[in-house]
Amino acid sequence: EEQMTASDSVAMGLWPDAGERAAWSATLGRDGEVHDFPTRLATRDGRLLDVLLYARQLEYAGQSAVLTMVYDMSERLQKEAELERYRSHLEDMVATRTAELKQALADTERFRFAMDQAPSFIYMKDAERRYVYANRVTLELFGCSAEQLVGRTDSDFFPAEAARQIEAIDARV
Repeated sequence: EEQMTASDSVAMGLWPDAGERAAWSATLGRDGEVHDFPTRLATRDGRLLDVLLYARQLEYAGQSAVLTMVYDMSERLQKEAELERYRSHLEDMVATRTAELKQALADTERFRFAMDQAPSFIYMKDAERRYVYANRVTLELFGCSAEQLVGRTDSDFFPAEAARQIEAIDARV
């Protein structure tokens, strides 16, 4: 049965920070126990481990003793740091994309404003010849809003023969 005294832990270099050991020891002496005490402890080969310490004073075989549990948090902290780097990178990507979208929106608004000033009929259709955009003059001709226009075809606004002729012209464009 091996026992270790408080002075042994100092002599072994287990506590690289004497101030943290003193704080841990003071809390243990005052409260009789310590929960979730974050610190760094040194291994025999000199590596430092980020740990949480739990300790409780107790009687064992008629003598005062301290039961200590050490939870190695090194890997967890590494993973948390990695997640923080990913989160930060994602925030940067979102900020960049948000700025790009704001610029695209501003460009779209400038385009719409310019097109609405033109006295000509200006419109755009998709590959299926459905309206996706029309300027103010065109919307007034059709008697609808931009939202009502989107997705509709010439047959929704013109007689059948006129719609066929417009579609034939569109097919050549």
